[in-house]
Amino acid sequence: MTEDLLVQRKNDFIRAVDFGKPDKIPVDIEITGWPFAYAGTTFDAVKDEPARAAEIYTSFLDEIPIDCFILDSGFIKRPDIYQAMGSDEYVLAPDGITIQHNQAGANFMDESEYDELIRDFTAFYRKKKMQKVPALDWDKDRLYEAMKLAAHRTAVHNEFRELMDREYERRQILMPLGFTMPSYTSPLNTLFDVLRGIKGTLIDLRRRPDTVREACRAIREANKRNWDPKDYEGKSFPLGRSVYHSECFLSPKQYDEFFFRDFEGDLRPLMEVGVNIFLKGEGMFLSTLDRMCDLPKGGVLIMLDQDDPFEAHRIVGGYQALATGITVDLLKYGTREECVDYAKKSFDTFAPAGGFVFSINKPLLCANDARNENVEAVYRFADEYSRRK
Repeated sequence: MTEDLLVQRKNDFIRAVDFGKPDKIPVDIEITGWPFAYAGTTFDAVKDEPARAAEIYTSFLDEIPIDCFILDSGFIKRPDIYQAMGSDEYVLAPDGITIQHNQAGANFMDESEYDELIRDFTAFYRKKKMQKVPALDWDKDRLYEAMKLAAHRTAVHNEFRELMDREYERRQILMPLGFTMPSYTSPLNTLFDVLRGIKGTLIDLRRRPDTVREACRAIREANKRNWDPKDYEGKSFPLGRSVYHSECFLSPKQYDEFFFRDFEGDLRPLMEVGVNIFLKGEGMFLSTLDRMCDLPKGGVLIMLDQDDPFEAHRIVGGYQALATGITVDLLKYGTREECVDYAKKSFDTFAPAGGFVFSINKPLLCANDARNENVEAVYRFADEYSRRK
């Protein structure tokens, strides 16, 4: 590798997102536990050995060439830390690899608590987060031991993450997301993910929409950020971030009210001075994708999930950038030839208009998510073909 490979990858990424002409179209992958399976082991087998775990986790890069991780790799939520504090909100599946979010085990608010949330969201949020930690109700000695165990496991996890990041740095893998760049999460997602849960939030949208509106207003006011466009002028890299999540369950009218109005109001001034926002798509949002054409050209890099990428390209292609190219379903059930043909079709369709990053539609979580030979074939093809387009 040349010393300036990372600079080349950065310049190519900026050109791709800004509808320029990259020398090589960036090739991205999204992963969590799958690299352990690819290496023939499990997270559970090496979770207490950070050096070995990091070496095993990153070894897939010897066979599968990529340029960048748009999203983080590895585990963000480590179950044994939660378990040390008495929580089963995140658990390790029987395969020893997959991290499962057990929303049923979370301590969500009920509808009677909306008034308290609306009166003082910051205090309410703090209280609910503490209620999600059962160990805080234990006696002093038991709590002390739990905190020691959680601290130890956190230190082990942090060492694994640091060693993993060092290996990515050695391989000059690009990390396009910036934690100092603007990040927007809709207030509805705070209810959906953290406070009320999926079921409760969707029921409330039907039964008590005005209450949900007031709750979202309180959340927004408490979390409102006043970004000064002058501070971000010309900063197309690293990327800012946002996500489609609860929004995938909304009607177009609800989508405008609970997401797009504030998303555009907060971020349009930044896009106008050159900021690019990465929008992580979860679920289906083709019915509202046309809204992205109301934003400055190249202001958004959209990662598709369940929507047909070729239909999405018909709607926003040439105006907003897409991160797409291969599906997990095809990598699991397709033949090698079918997978490579699909990847080639993606390059041939999306690359000519610009605004294209080759990626996967869902993270690879565990051993059964994809056939290894298909992943290898697709990414070797993408690495080579991306230099020709």
